[in-house]
Amino acid sequence: MIDTGSMNDQPQAFSPEALKFLRALQRNNDREWFQPRKEQFEAVLRNPMIELCGRLNTRLMTFAPDYVTDPSKAVFRIYRDTRFSTNKTPYKTHLAAVFSHRAMPRNYGAGFYFQISLEKTGIGGGIYQPGPELLKKIREHIGTKFEEYETVMRKIRAKKVAGEFEGQPMTRVPKGWDPQHEAAELLKCRSLFFYAELPPETALSSDLEDEITKRFRAIAPFVRLIDEAVVGSRSSSSNGFLE
Repeated sequence: MIDTGSMNDQPQAFSPEALKFLRALQRNNDREWFQPRKEQFEAVLRNPMIELCGRLNTRLMTFAPDYVTDPSKAVFRIYRDTRFSTNKTPYKTHLAAVFSHRAMPRNYGAGFYFQISLEKTGIGGGIYQPGPELLKKIREHIGTKFEEYETVMRKIRAKKVAGEFEGQPMTRVPKGWDPQHEAAELLKCRSLFFYAELPPETALSSDLEDEITKRFRAIAPFVRLIDEAVVGSRSSSSNGFLE
């Protein structure tokens, strides 16, 4: 039987051309430069990312089958939304993908996320800045299942592969909650995710799938726990991971 959790003969997902393209894009972030090179972007970045997501789906089937995602839908667009930003450069200088629960739209609820850029290979899981209604649901869930959250998070930290917990905490507990509540520190959080930053060259390694998989596997109980509060409580005022 093949162990899909660790495969040493995996293909190299990205060539050095991928980081070279991102470096050039960082220097020439405009449509005049990008449009004639769109096919190159597809060849060295988007298509390899889609293929990688397909292989990661095979891995997810062994420990988080509800998060298997259509590879072409898992990959974020390279185009930036500049409508509400002072930064009007049209393209992101990283490429990212997210695996969301099959019962919810992409970028809703908790999920698994990774990105490649010139600065890092980022791998994480959880939920980033959910909207007010969804955050309220999650906080209610934390309030009633704090011991389970505490246990799951302690086990993740003990494995030492998932990176740092990033909660973006408020200075005070949310309105309506006792400041002395045992879950007070977690209730302050506006995001709930673990995120590891590896060297950018990790994206060029044949070990990339293993590096992503072991972190996704470690974070999976946390992702599923959050989504207990989320599945069936959709709202248009939510967010998921940063693109």
